[in-house]
Amino acid sequence: MGLGVASHGHTPPRADDRLPLPPAQGYSGAQRALKFSRYLPDWGWDPIILSAHPRAYEQTGTTQLGEIPKDAPVARPQAWDAKRHLSILGRYPGFLASPDRWATWRPFAIRRGLQLIKQHKPEVIWATYPIASCHMIAHTLSGLTGLPWIADFRDAQWTNTFPADRARHDQHVLLEARHMASCSRAVITTPGIQKLYENRYPVNPPEHFAVIANGYDEADFATLPQRPANAQIDGPVTLLHSGGLYPGHEERDPVSFFEALGKLRHYGMVGPETLRVRFRGSQEEDYLRQLAVANHVADMVEVLPGIPYEEALREMALADGLMLFQGANFHHLIPAKLFEYLRLGRPVLALADPTGDAANLLRDCGGREIIPLHHTDAMVDALPAFIAQLRDGQASAPDPQKAAQYERRRLTRQLAALLEEVADAESTGEG
Repeated sequence: MGLGVASHGHTPPRADDRLPLPPAQGYSGAQRALKFSRYLPDWGWDPIILSAHPRAYEQTGTTQLGEIPKDAPVARPQAWDAKRHLSILGRYPGFLASPDRWATWRPFAIRRGLQLIKQHKPEVIWATYPIASCHMIAHTLSGLTGLPWIADFRDAQWTNTFPADRARHDQHVLLEARHMASCSRAVITTPGIQKLYENRYPVNPPEHFAVIANGYDEADFATLPQRPANAQIDGPVTLLHSGGLYPGHEERDPVSFFEALGKLRHYGMVGPETLRVRFRGSQEEDYLRQLAVANHVADMVEVLPGIPYEEALREMALADGLMLFQGANFHHLIPAKLFEYLRLGRPVLALADPTGDAANLLRDCGGREIIPLHHTDAMVDALPAFIAQLRDGQASAPDPQKAAQYERRRLTRQLAALLEEVADAESTGEG
């Protein structure tokens, strides 16, 4: 959640970047914007960043601020989280959280953004999602200044079931259409989202959409411990899921997985002496503990808080197996953490739509264990064999070399080329 400006080499500034800073601890999605800011100078663009005040974030970390180029100016206008700062007994007026809980930063960000534009004279605005107010700010700045802007949607802003609240859903539909019409280019992260948007907005030509995937930064993996792919395991096998989970939503609810664990425990096929399942930084700790108790597997499950990104990567590297949760309603999405999983080369158990983009990416890189998220019986059938393969060092694992095309510096080159294209089109009157 933030704004920045980027200059082209040592010439006058040419791009206005909106970046989410500071990052949540251990949050893979936040890495996208941070890494763009780090590597844009390598391709001739120097970021100047406008971000929300740190108080707006529930979790903040300082270790990743080193990703920002040292000479990049960073401005942080006033911002509040309606839930934490503007509520009385946990309740707050809806208009204070429209379209999101951080909507109060819009007037301050617009004013500061205009100051940055006047000072640095950028030629392109780049705004990132999933904070909807960021796109609203970019839309307004573009309208006030005439600058073109690139909307980094990443994922679709709405589906038939999300947001669940009807009023919020209708607002997201309206905002997405408005911003799709006003932006010069729309950036998404998967081919599935590109197809979805091409069908949703047929008035836009195919070249309006650009796919820039999420990825990983090789520098983050340089000092991580390396485990032999075929090492046998003594003691309990450890499965790890690192990142957020969402109860009651099709896209990332582990309820069926817990039911499968409970059945396997009942059949005597798993127990605390053979299997440990760890959930790190789920943001739904109470829900996971309730599922563990309800399915009689509490002594097999660890529910742990989030940790800094570097520590989260180290924990992934040391896990026996890594887990991914992705429901069929979101078959067109690829969680950011999957790219980290692929680079680590550890065996992956994907509880995901076998026909979705995430499953296709995993297969392309050598992964094989893919089970639909809500097929409890299929999990009961497949989990014992997967655990045995992990123990014997025989489980299939992704090939990190096949994931190299998703390295952050390469992906930033794609963004730099897009910035160049939009800036040049504007200067020649073709935008």
